[in-house]
Amino acid sequence: MLMKNSFTLLLLLLPFLLYSQKATNTPDLEAATWQKGYTGFVSYGKLIGSESDEEPYVNSFHIEQNYRFNKYFAVGLITGTDWFDVTLLPVGADIKLIHQLKKTAFYAGGAAGHSFPLENMGLESINVLDTKGGPFVNAHVGYMISTGRKINFYVAVGYRYQSFSFIREDLWLTEVERKITYNRFSARIGVNLF
Repeated sequence: MLMKNSFTLLLLLLPFLLYSQKATNTPDLEAATWQKGYTGFVSYGKLIGSESDEEPYVNSFHIEQNYRFNKYFAVGLITGTDWFDVTLLPVGADIKLIHQLKKTAFYAGGAAGHSFPLENMGLESINVLDTKGGPFVNAHVGYMISTGRKINFYVAVGYRYQSFSFIREDLWLTEVERKITYNRFSARIGVNLF
């Protein structure tokens, strides 16, 4: 299980490990920090539920590959790993609206797509036949701080909807499909790479 998660994280980080850029010396900090083109977001966060949930705090790791069309708008793809009751791999579209200041920026973003299970649901004394993924939706606001180079640090808070289903054996019926839905508060920290 640990090897599977480590391998998944390595595959998700591969685009960043292969991506390189030449350093440029430019006196204009805003032009060097907020430029048109590729921008990537890597973040770790907690998806926080209520105390009545079996796991009120769920770990989450996301990579967002975006293309920044101008100083105000970026669009791209999101993927990562979320450790709910089942480890899920979200894949979907991502959009960000950015309010640019000199060395900082506020942004509002959203993502929607489908999450794929990386393992079957594990339940005591119940035989799970299959685990299916389900839709997810993210909505968040964040604050980025520039380092003056090609890296920004950011914090974000928002909302996360996630659902998935699993099929299990039943005593009276041959199979029963159960759907699980999460509505979580999201808190994230990360880096934005140019």
